Amino acid sequence: MTPFRITFEESTQRHCLQTIPDYHVLLNGKRVQRLYWNMRGYRGVLPTPDGGLFEPGEVSLTKFKMIARSLEREAKKQNTAA
Repeated sequence: MTPFRITFEESTQRHCLQTIPDYHVLLNGKRVQRLYWNMRGYRGVLPTPDGGLFEPGEVSLTKFKMIARSLEREAKKQNTAA
């Protein structure tokens, strides 16, 4: 089975007054989405094991990482059950 690994990479492109970095969402090393800072947290979506997208709302980067680990565990369960 294909591994399901979500990682985050800091974006090097910023606007002139942007102080908080954006992040790229990588699925198995390929860029699939982007997280951007809004007023109270990051916004963006994460890929799910079934091919969909999960939008957790305006949350911290730490929360996005926790959700990514949870999605990876879900994908691992699906692979072992199949």
